Amino acid sequence: MIVGISGEDYRDLVLSVGTHRKTRRLSPLEVARLLERALAAGASRDDCATALGIGKTQVRTFLQLLNLNDEIQHLADWRGSKNATIPFSTLAELARLAPEKQMQAVDSVLRYDFTWKEVVQLVQIANRSNKPISECITNVLDLRPEVETRHLFVGAITSESLIHQIRATNQSDRDRLFSQALSRLVGSSYKARGRLGDGKFTIISDHDLPKLLDTTPDELEKTINELLKTLRSLP
Repeated sequence: MIVGISGEDYRDLVLSVGTHRKTRRLSPLEVARLLERALAAGASRDDCATALGIGKTQVRTFLQLLNLNDEIQHLADWRGSKNATIPFSTLAELARLAPEKQMQAVDSVLRYDFTWKEVVQLVQIANRSNKPISECITNVLDLRPEVETRHLFVGAITSESLIHQIRATNQSDRDRLFSQALSRLVGSSYKARGRLGDGKFTIISDHDLPKLLDTTPDELEKTINELLKTLRSLP
């Protein structure tokens, strides 16, 4: 057990970290928030690492997620996820960037599918030079033999009541809800992967969705909001 953590939360932590399970109880961000709660209650990082059977470095990596801009924290996921997410150890590297640079960096990580090594290179270039982050991104891409671009769409949840409903659910339930919404949006003919946060959502696709669906970005955002409201109201 860990001080400040309930028995149920401790069980969920154990079933989520230090394991290779395909489905886990918690998202990396949910793990980070529980670790933060434990530290606030008096636990040490050593205590957390020992209780969970992981290294102190991994505890630190989880906690780095909390130093990210609030709007990108939800993108952290476990390795091998097929959603519009970023492996948490990769995303945590971006916490070393200034907050105003993190959003543009995340945009490029998703569009160009940056590896952990490329993100480390990006952070090093940005922190060791006075170059704009866009130029640093170009420097990293120039090292690739070929650049593949994916289409990224970022939207907002515009209903306060829907935001409250979403915040009351865990990331696993949000992922299922958003997957259903995307399935209704594009059907089975096109691939689109997404991630639903507290007040934002992110979609990655091989296609430019507004163009594909013959709509505007604002109308697409509105459509997704309506789909989420409909699905939340279903029994």
